[in-house]
Amino acid sequence: PKQGAASLGDGRAAAGVEDQPTFTGGLQGEGLEPVTLLPGRGCAVAADITALLDEFRQRLPQVEGGALPRTGAFALAREVYRRRGLSHVLERVKYERSRDIFYIVCGICWRLFADSAELPRRAALLFVVYLVYHSQRP
Repeated sequence: PKQGAASLGDGRAAAGVEDQPTFTGGLQGEGLEPVTLLPGRGCAVAADITALLDEFRQRLPQVEGGALPRTGAFALAREVYRRRGLSHVLERVKYERSRDIFYIVCGICWRLFADSAELPRRAALLFVVYLVYHSQRP
């Protein structure tokens, strides 16, 4: 078979499967939202999370080499999270599912995490996922 072609097991290449892009790990695509959520919720949540990350970065004490301070980073992230009322992103309306809201919020965080190269920003995103998880109501 040609390079990059899928094999049918007997040495023949599957028709139309040559050089297809690989699956990149299941990250949520930007702008994609489940139909069970209000339109635009994902964009609004992404903007809220980005604003939280920017404020966290501004308020983070400057450490040599762009690293995180030894202590206090999570407390700062939790303070910004509470002050911005980010736990309200999990509130739903009548026809929305709590599970879908939680999944889209975490999906946005993981996409931002994968796109970021800065350690403080990545740490803040982990903090946000942890805080969102613990903000859920049963």
